[in-house]
Amino acid sequence: MKIIPMPVKRFMSSTKTAEFVENTFFAVSVETALKMAGRPTFIMLDKEADSPEKRKYAAVKEMLYQGLCLGLYLSFMTPVKGFIYNKLSKFLSKNPENKVHIDHFNRMQDNLHELEEENELMIKSARDKFHKKELKKEAYDKILKLKESFETRVLKIEDSIHSPKYDLRLGKGAKELSAIIGSILMLTIVAPQVSHVLIHPIMNVLGFEKKPDKAKP
Repeated sequence: MKIIPMPVKRFMSSTKTAEFVENTFFAVSVETALKMAGRPTFIMLDKEADSPEKRKYAAVKEMLYQGLCLGLYLSFMTPVKGFIYNKLSKFLSKNPENKVHIDHFNRMQDNLHELEEENELMIKSARDKFHKKELKKEAYDKILKLKESFETRVLKIEDSIHSPKYDLRLGKGAKELSAIIGSILMLTIVAPQVSHVLIHPIMNVLGFEKKPDKAKP
């Protein structure tokens, strides 16, 4: 009797799943998206706090703020993180021993990205040919089965480069530290400043010209 379905097993054992849960960029993105939905909802449901107009104003403002934070983060975090990692890895590589580990980690990342791109292009090409009826279903199914071996090939690459003389922790640590520093810069400095400039004009466009808690003369 199978207690855990095979699709669930594949998902839990997937390298992409592991990368997702360990990746600062993905974690912060999901957290910000949840805040964008959760905080306005909580404000609207808290009927004991202020009037409906004030709750609506606060909920819309909070949703806009979190939405702007998420948009800025998704748009600029990758180049920001890459810039910080480049500077940090160069600084660490001033030590010859560190340079060996950093270079090895970078080669591993390049190999994995190349393999991912190769796999995606193969599947996309097969799918396009199948829809155009240039590829028979049997051949298409065989190509799709090759996709299942993708994660095995990734593991082989990782096994081949996990040599005792290399320590990938330094590269991984530098990469995640870059993501953490970038997240702090984006969400505590850049996003609040940009939001401060944009939120009130957007609120005006939506019909919130005045704060509902302003007392009328």
